[in-house]
Amino acid sequence: MNDGQMTRWEKRKRRTRESLKQATFELLLEHSYESLTIQHITDKADVARGTFYIHFDDKEDITWTLLKESIDELTNELIRKFQDKDYLHRKYLTWRHVFEYTHNNQELLRVMLGDRGHPAFALRIQDYICEFIERGIEAGVYVPNLPVDVPVRVMSQFMTGALVRIMIWSLDEGSQYTPAKLGQMFYEVVYREPLPIEYRED
Repeated sequence: MNDGQMTRWEKRKRRTRESLKQATFELLLEHSYESLTIQHITDKADVARGTFYIHFDDKEDITWTLLKESIDELTNELIRKFQDKDYLHRKYLTWRHVFEYTHNNQELLRVMLGDRGHPAFALRIQDYICEFIERGIEAGVYVPNLPVDVPVRVMSQFMTGALVRIMIWSLDEGSQYTPAKLGQMFYEVVYREPLPIEYRED
């Protein structure tokens, strides 16, 4: 449904939902997830507490919605931008873009993946990424010529673990590396060969 087809009430409801999500995003940057409360969110969004429950079940629901939509937006962008590239170039560009996303959202990711977040969220994010990678492998989008004796689930778990650990590491200790360099190194570790010159950007 586009804006022209939405009623005034539906538009107001969508604006309120977005306001709650934006308030949650800003509060997560200021506080830890554990200290975040629904009252904090409704006060910042300037809505009644009851209004919150029209849109979300609890603070876990709204936080996960915020993160999931961000990840979905990233994956849709990756497909749209790089689907016509050859396989290896597409993989390098995908990984580089993931590290660009990490750099551009580093404060939020520090909260959700670091010690200010909640372990359950870190695992939930990894499970969601793992499912995306697994679907890609099964569809032939990722990891061509997968050995028959390596289950898809093993490969998706391996790739997710490596990718998320580098994402976390790049937020602090590895912050001296550009997203392009991180993408290059990740490519070279996975494929055990230098990134082709024509793929390099720095």
